[in-house]
Amino acid sequence: MNIPTATVREAFTFGARLRQSEDYTEAEKLAYVDGVLAALDLTRFADAVIGVPGEGLNVEQRKRVTIGIELAARPELRLFLDEPTSGLGGNTARSTCTLLRKSADDGQAILCTIHQPSGILFEDVRQASLSEEWPLHILWWHRSAQPDLEGLFQQARS
Repeated sequence: MNIPTATVREAFTFGARLRQSEDYTEAEKLAYVDGVLAALDLTRFADAVIGVPGEGLNVEQRKRVTIGIELAARPELRLFLDEPTSGLGGNTARSTCTLLRKSADDGQAILCTIHQPSGILFEDVRQASLSEEWPLHILWWHRSAQPDLEGLFQQARS
């Protein structure tokens, strides 16, 4: 949940200060925030107020802010996103997936769920899963099946 009166930079900085390790200096945390803003293509909106739906940032920008707050925390292991493309149109969903792919290419481990991806998104994910440079495990099951999630994750690690 975003604070509607905060700017994008303030939200990222708050997340970085609150959640990054004390091993990083204040200057390193702020520099990392600048890097996240640039990676998410939000630099020109850094001083924009997040606002509320209908006022402030648009839907895609809000999704990027939400993802950015998590990235600004500099997660050491994995970034988990539940349906980051939910509620987005086709182009915006693809843009969000491209952003996630870029973050993964930069070394961030990402685990996310994407329900009912378009054919284009599905192909992008399929191509990524075939790349040795970007290991991705896709687990498929029907909702009527009761998967053993622990078993699936252990299998994916091997």
